[in-house]
Amino acid sequence: MIGLTACGNKEPEYSLEFIEGKTVTIEDNEYVGAFFNFTNNGDATTYCPNDNEMKIGFETSKLVNLQSKGIIYLLESKIRSDNSSTALLGFNNYSLEHLMPKKWRNNWGACATEDDAKKRDSLLLTLGNLAIIPQALNASIRDAAWNVKKAGKGQNKPGLLLCASGLYTLHDVLQKNDWNEHEIENRAEWLLANAQNIWKI
Repeated sequence: MIGLTACGNKEPEYSLEFIEGKTVTIEDNEYVGAFFNFTNNGDATTYCPNDNEMKIGFETSKLVNLQSKGIIYLLESKIRSDNSSTALLGFNNYSLEHLMPKKWRNNWGACATEDDAKKRDSLLLTLGNLAIIPQALNASIRDAAWNVKKAGKGQNKPGLLLCASGLYTLHDVLQKNDWNEHEIENRAEWLLANAQNIWKI
């Protein structure tokens, strides 16, 4: 089940309901838009977003890491095959990874204009650029150029191809020779389509 939470700035408490009834509670002082059930001051509210709200959420929402991780984990758990060659680990065994790193300026080339750079800074925080992986990447890999981030730097510094092998939400991503704003937007659309198919309202 998914719900869209929207709350003000009075330190609401959100109860995020994951699969199999497991619940994680977080506190956040800022406005949050996410696809979860939430409780605020003891009043339980469930809101089901329409298609347009879902689209906006997947394409533009900038969520706290735990919420982004929860959404992607839920999608991963629902779209993978029952006879997958790799087992889905428990939620806490995954970390959230920005496919295009926040520090992209170090290794990803300059944008044509400052406006393009601002757009990139914003887009890389959205769901289309986020992934769950079962082990955190080495810092030198995390911020590396795309080809290095995929391949890694030897056994001691593995890249996404090794760390994320078997994850359905990353399968197509790891086939890409380049990762850019266009690919982020395409993946957001793909995640959205899967979410709408899984959680038909």
